[in-house]
Amino acid sequence: MNKEDEKYVDAMFEMFRTEGWAMLMDRLAKDAIPINSVQATTDNEDLWFRKGQMSTLNNVIGWETQVESMAEEDEKDLWVDEDEKDL
Repeated sequence: MNKEDEKYVDAMFEMFRTEGWAMLMDRLAKDAIPINSVQATTDNEDLWFRKGQMSTLNNVIGWETQVESMAEEDEKDLWVDEDEKDL
């Protein structure tokens, strides 16, 4: 991982540990419930609008997992690089 990516990952992990992030995730999870309601959908246009909202919510809610995966993948690559040096 280059220095810029490391800085990004570190900043994201710092943000994920804040009380504000936890509060935002709680709020988004609660907001997702009525948005994801088929019963409340009025027409086809509303259905597509709700689908877009859910997609955006899922991206934000899953952001922490995406950053963790990015960091883990880099760590695996480091181990592979180290193993190749031993050969």
